[in-house]
Order: sequence, then C-alpha cells, then structure tokens
Amino acid sequence: MTDGGTPTSDSAADPQRDTAADVREGTRDALYDTIGTVALLGFSLLFLAAGTSGIVTADSTTSGALGVVLGLVGIVLAAIAFDVVPLSRE
Repeated sequence: MTDGGTPTSDSAADPQRDTAADVREGTRDALYDTIGTVALLGFSLLFLAAGTSGIVTADSTTSGALGVVLGLVGIVLAAIAFDVVPLSRE
C-alpha cells in the first residue's frame, strides 16, 4: 500500500485469479486420477483374463501356476486402483 491507502497492485483480482488457477489445477488432477484409475482397471482385467485363461487351459503345473500368478497380479492392480492397497507411501 502507498501512503494514500490505495493498494499498489490489483489485490482484488489476485484472489479471483488464484481461485481460477486452483479450480483448473484441481480439475486437471481429477482428470489424471480418473484416467489412471481406468487404465489400472483395464490392465487388471487384462491380467485377470490371461490368468483365468491360463488356469483353464493349463496342461502342466507350471502353466497353471503362471495363470494363478497372473490372476493375483490382476487382483493387486484392481486393489491399487480402488486404493485398497496404497501405490506409494505418502
């Protein structure tokens, strides 16, 4: 502020600009989270399908075990997508 009591910058416009920037940033973060969740669920379904197919068509113990492992990876990916298992420590 100057001596006359008038602000030196547009302080009235700054909170509005900050709010708009916060809304844009929040929307962008929400979209990235949504895309990431959908991608994780897609990979989860892919691994579950491959694991189920591996278990059903297994002609040896090794291929059956591989099917079980792929199915478990799919379940873990789904758990990560729904935040049951945290992806990283915060």
